[in-house]
Amino acid sequence: SMAWREGLSDDGLSFEGSFDSYFFGNPVGGQSQAFAYTQSLYFQLEADLEKIAGWKGGSLVWSWADNAGSDLSQTLGNEFQVVGAYGPNTFYFDLLYLQQEVNVGRGTLTLKAGQLTALNDFLVTDMCNYYVNEAFQADVLRGIDVLATYEPEASWGAFAKYEEKAWYVQSGVYQVSDRIGDNNTHGLDYNIQADDGLIVFAEGCWRPQWASAK
Repeated sequence: SMAWREGLSDDGLSFEGSFDSYFFGNPVGGQSQAFAYTQSLYFQLEADLEKIAGWKGGSLVWSWADNAGSDLSQTLGNEFQVVGAYGPNTFYFDLLYLQQEVNVGRGTLTLKAGQLTALNDFLVTDMCNYYVNEAFQADVLRGIDVLATYEPEASWGAFAKYEEKAWYVQSGVYQVSDRIGDNNTHGLDYNIQADDGLIVFAEGCWRPQWASAK
């Protein structure tokens, strides 16, 4: 019930979930004409460590996803993923990280460390919420020959962001490995091996505050 959920939140445990389903078709063009159905079940739990253990500004985030369906991109011959919700047809553990928020000057410093997803943190804009795929992200990363993670995949990483009302700067470093995305481990391969690599992102954003016309 809602009261039970609010009670847990007051005690420091909050959770959210979603179920998305898509049916897409390609009536003309491409290598072939086809239709495909895909669905995604997502769950996230956040523990407020200040309420639970007195750790001011600290939190622990854990999430998982379960995907099913088929990938329309495999039949069309297109360069970008058609439906961003498509993922491995299996249960997958995703994020698992500690987060610390600190007020610094006029802004907020956010630090994260643990199992992170690189493309949850970078190349994300509000505009992306209106589209069903990640073509804008893919276009930027097309020339980078690395495995930047995207949900439900995650890898070891660390992330820092300083944000004020009109701008922010952020940077992150993430583990790169051919083992990431192996459906047989369901996202639970937390090993770090000698031949693993790293990818580093940095991003800045200016959000101008336009004065309203009178």
